[in-house]
Amino acid sequence: MKSAPEAPSLTTADWQHICQGIALYNDGAFWDAHEAWEVVWRRYPDDWRLFLQGLIQIAAGYYQLRRCIFHGTVKHLENARAKLAQFPDDFLGIDVAALIDGIDATLALVTSQGRDGLEAIPNDCFPQIKMIISGENDGKPLDR
Repeated sequence: MKSAPEAPSLTTADWQHICQGIALYNDGAFWDAHEAWEVVWRRYPDDWRLFLQGLIQIAAGYYQLRRCIFHGTVKHLENARAKLAQFPDDFLGIDVAALIDGIDATLALVTSQGRDGLEAIPNDCFPQIKMIISGENDGKPLDR
C-alpha cells in the first residue's frame, strides 16, 4: 500500500464540501466541483491536501476538455494523475485506482484524437468518482 500523509480530522462542513464536489463532478459540473473542493483545500496547510489538489485538477482537466482546449486538458489530467497516484487506492474513501484508470483512458483518447479531434469526444467520457466505505458498496457510487 502506498504511504501518504494522513488526512486531518475533517469537520462536518469539510466532508459536506468534499461530498458536494463529488456529486457536482459526477454530474459533469466540473467548475462547481472545483470550487467546492477548493474551500477545503484552502483550509489545510498539510501535505495531504495534494490529494484535493489532484481532484481539483481532474475537474479542471475535464472542464478544459469540454472547451476543446487540448493543452489544458492534457496538462491538468497529467498533473492530477501524478498527485492522485501518491495516495492509497482508497484515500478518503474514494476509489483512487478507478479514478486513475479513468484518467489514463481519457488521456489515451485525447491523444489519439489530437488537437483537432476533441469535439468528437463525448461529454460523458469522464470517470465517475466512486466512494468505497469499508468495501461494502463494491466501488459503486453512493446514493446521496
